[in-house]
Amino acid sequence: ALPISTAGCQGNIACSFHAGDAAPLAVYAPMFLQKDIVQSTPYPLLTNTIYVTLMTNIPLSADSLITIANLKGTVTASGAIALVGSDASKFAASSGAGDASTAFFDAETEKLTMRVVQQIAGGEGITFGFDLQNPPCEQESPAVCVRASRISSTPCLDCTMGECVTLARQEIGRAHV
Repeated sequence: ALPISTAGCQGNIACSFHAGDAAPLAVYAPMFLQKDIVQSTPYPLLTNTIYVTLMTNIPLSADSLITIANLKGTVTASGAIALVGSDASKFAASSGAGDASTAFFDAETEKLTMRVVQQIAGGEGITFGFDLQNPPCEQESPAVCVRASRISSTPCLDCTMGECVTLARQEIGRAHV
């Protein structure tokens, strides 16, 4: 059998191949290939920039919805939040590009949501950050999760019939220093 080449593997979809992936016509379900999260500071009451890196194995169509959940403990008020980083402009708090580089934080549900402004290729790593206010008291890191929904960039399902692709909610990997 010919091996799958991972030569020059640097942050692309080829980096995620595993044993058995070269079997004829083996195709995975839509999924996150990478989901990482880190913070800028662990100190009370400071503005904390949260950095997220994501990669999927399918394209994320325009108007797909990314939800980052379980952002427990922050004392950030609900509302639009500016996104920073090299891929911030690929997202907006609502449909359309009028508010690019923003997301919406809901303090009650502890979720950050953003819409994809224009299609993001499958296998493309995307990185962005957002500021939250740290709580006044000590706490352990919550199990932050990510979900992608309303994806219509695949012919497997028909979004116009309410059959959009969803990448199930999964815990985001946390760096430990």
